[in-house]
Amino acid sequence: MTQLLVLKERIRTFYQKYEMYIEPIVKFLIAFVVFKLINSHLGYDERFSKLFVILGLSVISAFTPSTILVLLAAIYTVIHVYAVSPFLAIIAVIILLIIYVLFARVSPKCGYVILAVPILYLLNLQYIVPILMGLIATPITIVPVCSGVVVYYLFLDIQNAALASNATANVDDILVLYKHVINELLGNKTMLLTLCVFAIVLVITYLIRNLSIDHAFEISIISGGACTILLYLIGDFVLDSSGLILKMIIGTILSSIIVYIIQFFRLTLEYSRVEHVQFEDDHYYYYVKAVPKVKVTTPEKSVKRFSTNVEAEEDVYEEQPEQFDDGKMSKNQQRMLNEDIQYDFSNLDDIHFDDKE
Repeated sequence: MTQLLVLKERIRTFYQKYEMYIEPIVKFLIAFVVFKLINSHLGYDERFSKLFVILGLSVISAFTPSTILVLLAAIYTVIHVYAVSPFLAIIAVIILLIIYVLFARVSPKCGYVILAVPILYLLNLQYIVPILMGLIATPITIVPVCSGVVVYYLFLDIQNAALASNATANVDDILVLYKHVINELLGNKTMLLTLCVFAIVLVITYLIRNLSIDHAFEISIISGGACTILLYLIGDFVLDSSGLILKMIIGTILSSIIVYIIQFFRLTLEYSRVEHVQFEDDHYYYYVKAVPKVKVTTPEKSVKRFSTNVEAEEDVYEEQPEQFDDGKMSKNQQRMLNEDIQYDFSNLDDIHFDDKE
């Protein structure tokens, strides 16, 4: 445990020292993964599928806010969809524009949440998002979390519709395509179930971690994971959705473990030294529960140097004592010289001094 705390402190110190370099690099990597995934699933336009285009967009996203990354990802998606069907691109623009306006107005600083959901879906770790947001944010983040879910299923519907679409301007074809996308999106029971489960889990996690109890954060993580499994089982039974139960359970357990690791490195509390404080001001009387954070001191490595100069000086002094000058001797040389000198005061009584008037 102590080694993990020391590792946490070293990581925190390293990040604080090199924050101005680490943050753009991380943002660049996130943007690169986002554009690469869009290109791999919706790469219909070969001109924008080239590596230098993805690198250029990633560099721009590395030095801009997360809202710009979301906007660039939406534009990049529409460009690829436009290459296969202009009318399907119009539908995608309308839906993505509604999501972007809603997200930018409610929680503009949570742009990475929208992008994280589709990415984590590919790893079966999408259950991390509602538990983590309930742990570190507020219920308002339900908007970007649910928006990310909608974006993921929208991509799936666009993929399916693009295979059956064509570039003709026939009005009947446009209406059929529009109805197909909307019906697939709104009639997707798995998506509707996921929206409800994520919203409920986020709120439950948020409420439990704000309780004045010991280990509230750890209990909220366990409760969030348990609620996720329970709600999906109930929803699968009621809605008769085609979800994979075993895959969901494994993904939820792994997601809860990952959230616990993130919480450990984010905040570790020592509940054995809890203090209860009471004070008042002109308007209120306060009851405060103070829980100290676990702090460890990073051990510093000390290097000891062992030199053989003293022995060398002894050897030189024994062989050539006449070469040393008392004014230029080192302390060790003077000490050795004083030890070798023996003073004899036994004959002082034989010395007579003559008095002179």
